[in-house]
Amino acid sequence: MSDAAPPPPPSPAPERGELAEEVFGFNLRSVRSLIDLLAAPRKVFASIIARDRTYTPMVRLWLALLGVQIAISVIWGGYGAIAAQALQNAAPEVIAQLEAATGRTRDEFFSLYGSIMSVLHGPLVGGFTALSVIVLSRFGDKRPFAVNLNLVFAILTASSIIGLAIMPFAVANQELSFVATLLITGMYASTFIRGATPSLAGGWTGRIIKGLALSIIMLVLVLIGGFLANMISLIATSAWPA
Repeated sequence: MSDAAPPPPPSPAPERGELAEEVFGFNLRSVRSLIDLLAAPRKVFASIIARDRTYTPMVRLWLALLGVQIAISVIWGGYGAIAAQALQNAAPEVIAQLEAATGRTRDEFFSLYGSIMSVLHGPLVGGFTALSVIVLSRFGDKRPFAVNLNLVFAILTASSIIGLAIMPFAVANQELSFVATLLITGMYASTFIRGATPSLAGGWTGRIIKGLALSIIMLVLVLIGGFLANMISLIATSAWPA
């Protein structure tokens, strides 16, 4: 009969971390991932390429930040209230035509629009932006699809942090939306330039050229995804039974 001691009980810290990640999408590893993504993106890129588990998978981290963004947008009434601001100075005839065409008041229309948009925006924008993995796969050494996808979402995640930081200002002043777009696009490029390992791009010139090209492509894909989400939401809201 063996006298070996029973194995020690599992530490509660990892269990609490797993519970936090399951409920909120974040744990200490996620926080460290976000910090390193901003402060030392090359460490994150190298970890992704090495396929170790130092950092939270970037697709999961981006989805968690998307949830935070949706939750914060509720403070301003969600996507519906943000869209309604564009019509706050519209002529009364335009509002009357909208209400007559949809059979709803303006508030009812944008409330339904906001609900549909909150469901479609993330998947469509994320799905279209993920297409930039085709471009990234042409950079440097050949890598598995999952690696390239996590690299793309590492860039998206870093930019989402900036997007969350400037969201209150962009919502309060629609004229700042263009500036916000420029900042986020700059973050796309900056994250790649600072994070790219030699297997992705050699030298500063290569990183800058590839970073700028990738950021422009990602911006175009984000705009396409956002445009489609907006159009589908408007059509669905208009066609939704009153």
